[in-house]
Amino acid sequence: MRAMILAAACLLVACGPSTESSDDVPDPNERALPYGVVLGLGNNWTLTADPDLLAVSFSVDDGAVEASGAWTPPQTTQSGYRLMAGEITLDLVETNCTMDGVPYPMRATVSYGGQAYPGCAAMRWDHQLIALMPQIDACIARSPQTRWVTYAGRQADGNMLVRLSGGDAFDCAVAPGNTPEVISFGPRSETLAIATEHAALFVRGPGENPGGLCYDAPEVRGADDALLGWMMDPMGC
Repeated sequence: MRAMILAAACLLVACGPSTESSDDVPDPNERALPYGVVLGLGNNWTLTADPDLLAVSFSVDDGAVEASGAWTPPQTTQSGYRLMAGEITLDLVETNCTMDGVPYPMRATVSYGGQAYPGCAAMRWDHQLIALMPQIDACIARSPQTRWVTYAGRQADGNMLVRLSGGDAFDCAVAPGNTPEVISFGPRSETLAIATEHAALFVRGPGENPGGLCYDAPEVRGADDALLGWMMDPMGC
C-alpha cells in the first residue's frame, strides 16, 4: 500500500519552540512511546514517521525542502522522546499543543539542516485500532451499514469517541470498561476537530476487499488471525 501521507497546508502554530536540550539522554525509567505512526506538522512543514515502512519523511513549504531517513525506535529522554532518522531529529514532549484550533497531545521540534522547526504532533489514531475493536463494533451495531472508521480514540472526558462514515456520518461515544457501553450516538459534529482524523481509514469487515479497481486494501487481522477489515489509502486512487 502506498505510504499514508498527512496533508497539511499553511496552519497557524500556537505552541512555542521546544525547551529540550541537545544533551538529553535516554532514560530507561520512562515509559516508551507507543508503536505506531507519528504525524507532526507546523506552520510550514509536515513529518511522517512510519515504523512499518521503516521510514521518516520531512517536507518544508510544500516540497521546497524534502528529506527522508530510516526509522529507528524512539528513545525516551528526560523531557519526552527523541526519534533520529539520518539528518532528521524529532523531539517530542507530551504536553498540550494547539494548531489552528485543533488540540494535539505532543509538542514537536524537528531539527534539520541546522534549523529547528517547532510544531505539534500526535500518534496516528490507528496505533490502537485492535484494542478499540470492541468499541468500534458497539458503535457500528447502531448503524450496521456505516462501516468506515475515520477516527477512534480516548477523549479528554475519558470516554472513547468513534467516528463513522459511509453515506451518513456519525459520532459515537463509548464509556471506558471491559464491556463497551454506547452512551451517545448521533450525527457527526462538524465543529469538533480531532488530530489525525482521516489520516488513517479503516473499513470493518465482513465483505469484499474495498480497494476495488484501485488496489488491494491491506487486511487487518486479529490475534486469532481472523479478518477484521481493511486499511484504505486516505489519498484515494
